[in-house]
Amino acid sequence: MKLRQVKFRGFGCLVNQKFEFKDGINIIEAKNESGKSTFIQGIHALWFGPVKEDVKRRTRADWVNPYTPWQTDEYGGMIEYQIQEEMYRIVRHLKFPKDREQIIHLAKGKDITDQFSMDATKKNRRFIEQQIQLSGEQLHRISFLTSDSLYNPKNKDSQVVERLKSLVSHGGGGETSSAIQILEKEIQEIGTKSSQKKEYGKIFAQHQRLMGECEQLEQDYEQYIKDKHYWRQKGQELASLQQELAQVDQRLQQAEQKSQLQSKLALCMEQFESVRIQSQSISEKEEKLKSNLKKRIAIQKQIEELEPPHRVQEVDVQRLTQQLDQLKKVREKLDEANKQKNELVSELEELRGSYEKVQSLEHDALHQPLIQMEEYIRLEAEAEQSDLRNRIGSNQNFRLDELEEDLRQLSQNEETYTSIQLNKEKVEQALEQMNHVQSVHSTLPWMIGSGLGVIATVIALFSFLEVSVVPLLWTLFAIWKWRQTSTERKSHKKNHLKQVEPLLTEITLFNKQMQQIREQDQMVYKKWQTSSISSLHHKYNQLSQWEQEQKQLTKNKARQQKIRTELEQWLGSYVEKLPPFGVEWKKLLCDFQEHVLQIKEQFRSATRDLESQLTMIETLRIEAKEWEESIQPWLLHYKTIDISEIGNWAEQTAKIQTLEKQLHMLHQTIEEEQEVEQEEDWKRQIIELQIKLEQLEIQKLTIEAELAGIDWHQEFLNIKNKKKRLSEEEKQIKEEYDQSEGRWKSLASRVDQLPVIKGELAGLKDEMNRLQLQRNACHLAKELIREATEDLQGHLAPRLQPHASHWIQRITHGRYQELFIDPSKGLTLSVTTPETGENHLIDRLSRGTIDQMIFALRLSLIQFFSKNTSPSIRLPMILDDCFVHFDEDRLREALRALGSLGENHQILICTCHTRERKILEEEGITYHKVRMHS
Repeated sequence: MKLRQVKFRGFGCLVNQKFEFKDGINIIEAKNESGKSTFIQGIHALWFGPVKEDVKRRTRADWVNPYTPWQTDEYGGMIEYQIQEEMYRIVRHLKFPKDREQIIHLAKGKDITDQFSMDATKKNRRFIEQQIQLSGEQLHRISFLTSDSLYNPKNKDSQVVERLKSLVSHGGGGETSSAIQILEKEIQEIGTKSSQKKEYGKIFAQHQRLMGECEQLEQDYEQYIKDKHYWRQKGQELASLQQELAQVDQRLQQAEQKSQLQSKLALCMEQFESVRIQSQSISEKEEKLKSNLKKRIAIQKQIEELEPPHRVQEVDVQRLTQQLDQLKKVREKLDEANKQKNELVSELEELRGSYEKVQSLEHDALHQPLIQMEEYIRLEAEAEQSDLRNRIGSNQNFRLDELEEDLRQLSQNEETYTSIQLNKEKVEQALEQMNHVQSVHSTLPWMIGSGLGVIATVIALFSFLEVSVVPLLWTLFAIWKWRQTSTERKSHKKNHLKQVEPLLTEITLFNKQMQQIREQDQMVYKKWQTSSISSLHHKYNQLSQWEQEQKQLTKNKARQQKIRTELEQWLGSYVEKLPPFGVEWKKLLCDFQEHVLQIKEQFRSATRDLESQLTMIETLRIEAKEWEESIQPWLLHYKTIDISEIGNWAEQTAKIQTLEKQLHMLHQTIEEEQEVEQEEDWKRQIIELQIKLEQLEIQKLTIEAELAGIDWHQEFLNIKNKKKRLSEEEKQIKEEYDQSEGRWKSLASRVDQLPVIKGELAGLKDEMNRLQLQRNACHLAKELIREATEDLQGHLAPRLQPHASHWIQRITHGRYQELFIDPSKGLTLSVTTPETGENHLIDRLSRGTIDQMIFALRLSLIQFFSKNTSPSIRLPMILDDCFVHFDEDRLREALRALGSLGENHQILICTCHTRERKILEEEGITYHKVRMHS
């Protein structure tokens, strides 16, 4: 079966695009998202149509809506293919449910659609299924291969192994999987109790609902009897309550009249209390006026007793106190300053002798000896290092000019060596180019061919004598080609040796010259006890530096002696006893410099402190005089500056001011009260209020006698509440009476339906039993088909094993020779490990090796089905980016296998990379490139 041409009028992103294919390998290179997967799905759609497989009813396939074209209204196309020697064309319109199909025999130019039987349920003729005896799903499992078929990072390794088993088991399943799916769908359509949307679930739910209604109606009948009895009882209670309400209305009218009279008594008592309060208020005002007059006389007497010689304010006392305190503090500071001045004078006299001795020494004069001492120490260190180098240099007995001559000789040798090496590399490159000349073809293929021809000739002589001449002729031709190729190889080898012999001689001469130069260099290195020219240069630099250091050392010693003499003379003029001269003098000079600076700083600091102290004493004397002058006015005014006595005067003054404020406010209050007394005439008001109180008392006694001591307000409320309670009871009983009447009348109409519902329940029970029997029958049929399928797989595995082993051996480059399929253990798959020779399950292999085995199984399935169909149909193989996770070596082996398979099968490779095409070209495998427009 070979694909020749596909034309899409509209399918997904493919609109008015035409593709042509040839025998062998066809490669379609296109970028991601350019429509490769759509192209492959379109081929499947044009072959098998838009009707979903493995369902009873005519149903739209899952891919129909996603691949509806958005750039055109046309949905479909045509596909031309070849089965054996016959060419066919299928034309399809894929718009569901108005899809159409037609098949044409191209050689006859005849529409043969009616020759294919119609599936009455699905309304399609299943062209391809009847031609190749495979369903669309089965062909997709065998011939279509995508990247997910090999590699899926979300799957575990165990799931990859299960996919291998699935290839073996489902690849030869025939139509049993479809039958099992139909039975499972039938079981699912019947459903169970829990599936509410299925037939059995609906009937079961309806049965449960009617059972509930029946139980409810039986309960309603019992409730009907109870409600009717309750209705009669509430009617009697309602009549008794209405009679009691009439009596309560009469008592309520009487209590209302008495309550109004009681309200009148309360108003009379309120008026009596108001008049009494007014009379009491006027009496209190008179008493308050008399009390204020007495209080005013008492305050005036207190003021006369407290009057001091001088009235003094508190703020004046505070100001005077502050001035006296400041004067005291200034005098204390002045005494302390005089004391500190005397101490500073004594300290300055003690420092004066030492200061005059070192006064002439400035900073530069002190620092210069230190600089000279540091120079002496540095020269001493350089002398010690020079002594060490003198000991090293004294061991060198060679002259500097001799070493310089050897260095020049080594440089000349290095230049000569580099020149010879460049000439040698040029000769070696020429020799390498001659070795890369294309060699003569190998004699091995013709030798093997002649051996196979001899074997085939012997077999033909014993089996098919009439055709034995063909292998005999082939054997003679192979032997002649073998001898001719062998002669050419010997002649080519002899000519090659003549050409390369002069070059090899020249390379040997170069190597000898280079070795002589290196031997001369080693003699020089041995003479100077070094290993390289860089270390020899280093030794030359050391000897040159040693001669210069000897000259500098003599100058340094003279300078050290001069520094020592100068330092001993200078420090001896200030220090009486000096230690022996050495590097320790640096610390002695530092200590002397610090001592001189300390004496100078102490003397200057004491001088500054004395000057500052004298200035402060003068300032304090002026400040004390100013404070004494500020106190003089107080003494003239009060004749004293005794702060305790003046403080007492201030306290008396404050008390008098407070009493005067109280007296002023009290005087204003008395004047206001006297004005009010004259305006209101308090005495006349008191007489009138007494008369009104007597009248209200008489009226109150009369009403109390009529009420007889009963609280008619409360009585009225009690009777009113009782009427309200009885009215609510009447309303509640009336509602219960009406509700019970409505309930038993409503139930009376419903309980009549009880016999009808019991009849419906019996019918539903029979239908449930029928569906249960049908579901059990489907389960039994499914188990029988599954057992038959397992038996078929047991016969299929041994027949599939040779094909699988052949392709696995080829793709793994001979590492794994056989694939063992054991149907007795659930189709377990195992291979022989080459390192140990033991059989192991394939789930122990690497992911990459398992992917290779999945690919090999696909090849074996295609080959197996192609050989075992009647008539024999060689299925095509369609691959969609299935090598994206193969490395270079695995991809090369896979493409070699496809090249072999492509001799008898058509192969379509869709890829977004160029490496497949490049490897095909490198391996010399013929292919046809199909262009896809993005």
